[in-house]
Amino acid sequence: MVGIPSDITANCDGGNIPQPAVVTATDNCDNSVQVTFVETKVDSTCPDSYTLNRVWTATDNCGNTVSGKQTISVGDVTPPEFVSTPVDLTVECDGVPNQANVVAVDDCDANVTVTFNQVITNGACTDSYVITRTWIAIDNCANANTCPKNHSTRYKTSCTGWRSNGHYCEL
Repeated sequence: MVGIPSDITANCDGGNIPQPAVVTATDNCDNSVQVTFVETKVDSTCPDSYTLNRVWTATDNCGNTVSGKQTISVGDVTPPEFVSTPVDLTVECDGVPNQANVVAVDDCDANVTVTFNQVITNGACTDSYVITRTWIAIDNCANANTCPKNHSTRYKTSCTGWRSNGHYCEL
């Protein structure tokens, strides 16, 4: 048999899965050897991963057979990407923004799950703290990407009027 392709690994978007090869066979006695092709798909535990088994079988006019196989492992190994994320900020206590709506996309999963977690860490002085907000994007093959953002807060000092640094402060 001639033309059996090598085993390959392909991305789940299907863009690099080749068409089945044209395989030929020769025989010492038969000038028209029949080559049949069968492709089977074996699903994985991940919805965007599977295996394609391609088998070509050559049969001569006496019923002698020989087979060749190509295995294509298709999978999602790329984590989702964030397309919108908030920036790190330093704000006054009353200026802490609400949780942002963060979006992530994936090359295989159209419905990426984005979860949110928030941790507050006290700062060096009263009413000073850091809010660390973390978004985690997970696709349906458990590939994950994390986006941590910090919102630092500081309290207003006890002053009324202009500070020496040129900022106005009221309490």
